[in-house]
This record gives sequence, C-alpha cells and structure tokens, in this order.
Amino acid sequence: MVTKSHILFANLKKNMKKILLGMALIGTALVLFSGCAKKEAVTEPAAPAATVEPAAPAAPVAPAAPAAPAAPAVK
Repeated sequence: MVTKSHILFANLKKNMKKILLGMALIGTALVLFSGCAKKEAVTEPAAPAATVEPAAPAAPVAPAAPAAPAAPAVK
C-alpha cells in the first residue's frame, strides 16, 4: 500500500539535488551579503580621537598549551 508519506519521500529523494543546490546558493548569497555589510561598516567615519576615553588595561592572558604533535602518516 502506497501512502502519501511514501510519495512525498520519493519526491524528496528525486529533488534532493535541486534542494542541496538551492541551499548552497542561499548560503553563498548570505556569506557575500554579510561581507558587503562588514565592508560598509568599516568605511563609516570613526569617532574623533579626542572624545575616546582610554580603555582599562587588559588582564594578562595565560599562554596557550602547546599543540600536540601530529600523528605520523600511515602508508
């Protein structure tokens, strides 16, 4: 017996390539748009230096742990 869910799943499998391509295009558009928005924000004039208050000294940062050596390649 073929139910409505069987038909929908079969159509989904058929259209998976189109769905993934659409998702990739939307993701690319979002990345490009966010990059353009950041560039516009950088080009805005900054506040005058005379009105900026000095920042508090930052707390000392502990050194990062050394990275583990890479595993040897297995041939």
